[in-house]
Amino acid sequence: MFARASKSSGVPASKRVWHLAPIHPYILALYPIVFLYAQNVDSTDPVLVTRPVVLALIVAMLLVCTYWLIVRDAHTASCMASVALIAFFALWSPITRNFLAADVPVRGWNPLFPKIAYLAIIGLITAWIAFRRPVPQKITLAFNASAVVVFTMACWPMRSAIIASSEPEDVHPVASLTVIPEAGRLMNPRPNVFFIILDAYGRQDVLLNEFGYDNTPFLTSMQEKGFLLVEGSQADYDNTLQSMSSCLQMNYLDDPEVLQWQGKRIRDLMYDGPVHSTFRAQGYSVCAISAGFSMIEPTQAVDVLVRPGFFAPVVGQFEAHVVNLTPVPEISGMFDMNIVNYMWRQKLLHSIHNIETPLAMGLEKPIFVQAHILCPHAPFVFDSKGNAYESTGKFTLDESGSANMERRRLEYVAQLQGLNHHIERAIDRVLANSIDPPIIVVISDHGPPKPLTTVEGRQSNLCLLHLPGIDSSQIPQDLHMVNLFRLIFNLYFDAELPLLERDSVTDAPQ
Repeated sequence: MFARASKSSGVPASKRVWHLAPIHPYILALYPIVFLYAQNVDSTDPVLVTRPVVLALIVAMLLVCTYWLIVRDAHTASCMASVALIAFFALWSPITRNFLAADVPVRGWNPLFPKIAYLAIIGLITAWIAFRRPVPQKITLAFNASAVVVFTMACWPMRSAIIASSEPEDVHPVASLTVIPEAGRLMNPRPNVFFIILDAYGRQDVLLNEFGYDNTPFLTSMQEKGFLLVEGSQADYDNTLQSMSSCLQMNYLDDPEVLQWQGKRIRDLMYDGPVHSTFRAQGYSVCAISAGFSMIEPTQAVDVLVRPGFFAPVVGQFEAHVVNLTPVPEISGMFDMNIVNYMWRQKLLHSIHNIETPLAMGLEKPIFVQAHILCPHAPFVFDSKGNAYESTGKFTLDESGSANMERRRLEYVAQLQGLNHHIERAIDRVLANSIDPPIIVVISDHGPPKPLTTVEGRQSNLCLLHLPGIDSSQIPQDLHMVNLFRLIFNLYFDAELPLLERDSVTDAPQ
């Protein structure tokens, strides 16, 4: 039965090759990835899509080969593979548009019944094709046409991004603040600068009063390494995008339109503003460590970008969301392991372990290194010793979550403690590998997750400064992030930039 050859459709062999080649399984395998990318094209670097695309094509090929071993016919096997893919994406897991909604249940969605239906449908279709063996050439043509139509519809949202890319760029609000040396004279000294952002790391008083955790051992250890602690440090906004943009623009984002920016425009505020322009004007190479979060990924806006290799067992936000659409997390859960959280943990460790990597690259210029570590931000993947912690939930960067709040508070504090161990070792490596004492800023973009703290706690951030040759009396103890680089440029580049006061800004958002 299985050796029976399919009937000829009357189409010449040469035309069958070009017009009836069963390409539909591969197009359908790419559909969810393209759909997700198209919905987030403004905030996602195309490079981040490469590995999911390759893996999807490999999965489709393996699926076709598996069915071919049963029916010994490429067209029939491809049709069976496409039916399996269609049923999978329609029934197994809903494709959400929002990266941050990975653990938010779809209303009315019961994940058990669709999975049962999926297995039943695939079993019935496989049996029907195996025993009836329909002539598949015309069906292949129909599948190919349908797959192309569906794929085109998935790509359609990208048209707006293509149109936007051809339009003039928005003018950066405060690009005129760039500090340019007089007559080409570079300011000296020009120490290497490391700007390390620990996402959602709370200030000492907030951790003590709201979480009952005393972070003194870590802070004392950092002070013994030469860091100055800014006890009253303040974030000017309660979310990453606005907080980091205002810090790197050295100004408040009081334009209502700017406050709504997303995607490439918000990344431009972070990586193509006066801070990076000033360092370049002073002869620095601007380096960054890949963050894994599409909204803040530096992409091509820096001179040197350190990112994981193609085969590294890590995932960023985009890949993690794609994997969450598959049975892989559930299968790994049967073995008490969350594969996505494991790969996210490896991504965090890659970022931390590579903070000092630009030092070893032999760059002729002094370096400014920006490393945004998405930790102790959720998901919680470290225990209090910095070892692996297996969270029970799906991977998500959503701060609200659905777990017990008391448990989340314990997980947050444990992850913060574990992060302390890794950061201290990274700082030791930077100091040990630096010929001259570097400037090191260890700061958080905002305080603990919103559900776990107050509004005031959210805007109370960590700030540790390693400033060679600078006395603590020169550092305001209520330093706002918007003034961080104004202060550094004043101290090292004689910039004479005024430190901003919030009350002096008109129409300031609350």
